[in-house]
Amino acid sequence: RLASVRKGDTIVTGGRSEIFPENIPIGTIDKVYIDKATNYYTLNVRLFNDMTNLGHVYVIENLKKQEIQKLEEETKNE
Repeated sequence: RLASVRKGDTIVTGGRSEIFPENIPIGTIDKVYIDKATNYYTLNVRLFNDMTNLGHVYVIENLKKQEIQKLEEETKNE
């Protein structure tokens, strides 16, 4: 529980994904459950988009994924 979270907080994509750009809004926190035994949060998130109504999506192949992973590994080893 390093981060403080509350009902109503906005969830966005992080900067560590090779698929999703950083800071894309996903939804807001609807409920927060704290498991004192494991020190983890369980969050219910109300999504900004209704995923059940998706009709068409684009599947995009990341042609530079291997290059990105290689560069990330090289920078970790510096």
